[in-house]
Amino acid sequence: VSDLQERYAETLGHCERALGLFQAIGDQVEQARTLATIGWCHAHLGRHQETREFCQRALALLRERGHRREAGIWDTLGYAEHQSGDHVAAMACYQRALGLFREFGDLYCQATVLAHLGDTRHAAGQNELARGAWREAVAILDALHHPYAGTVRARLRQDAEPSLARRPQG
Repeated sequence: VSDLQERYAETLGHCERALGLFQAIGDQVEQARTLATIGWCHAHLGRHQETREFCQRALALLRERGHRREAGIWDTLGYAEHQSGDHVAAMACYQRALGLFREFGDLYCQATVLAHLGDTRHAAGQNELARGAWREAVAILDALHHPYAGTVRARLRQDAEPSLARRPQG
């Protein structure tokens, strides 16, 4: 609940306690999920190095157990890299997450990663590629009848407004 309410410091405390419990019972998959959530919290608190460290630990645990459900971790890493200004690394992380979500057939997560990828491409000055990612995200979200489509559609409109203002009138 605290995560949904964007109270990341509080969420971090809950996750640290949960991690200790999962370590005590030896559940490595839940440890990995919790490490990834700790990384997510650190990303939203602006602690990008901690994000990388916790996400890498989560990836190592999942791989050790033979699990391939690491797409969300790559999305979190992409977010941290984007926030720290490393757009090339962010795009690589988002591409990896997108490939895995496509492999798993998770349409909503594909759309959210495409929106994130569009944001990073836009920040890197790759505006046409950004619009392509956002359009693809909107198409998926519209097919799912998901309200997030409106948010992504607004990004497309905002990006188009400056180019409309530059067109000669006549």
